[in-house]
Amino acid sequence: MRGALALGALAIAAANLLPLWLIVKQAFSPEKESYAWPPTWWPESLTAENFARAAELVPLGSGVAMSLGIALATVASTLALAIPAA
Repeated sequence: MRGALALGALAIAAANLLPLWLIVKQAFSPEKESYAWPPTWWPESLTAENFARAAELVPLGSGVAMSLGIALATVASTLALAIPAA
């Protein structure tokens, strides 16, 4: 029974982690590997070229700054409500 439960848990974990692994692999693979057939499960060479290209095309700085501002405002408002309630 424990073996079947462990096997089931392993199958569920693999099914949930496989898409995440493929996204990470795609992010660090060069473009020629992205369209290779048959597809590979491990990149032959690692590159950060995709991140550099994304940084050129999308203004990430303003988005990160806005997210940081919202996070700080959320923390401040939560503390303002929670401290008196404690």
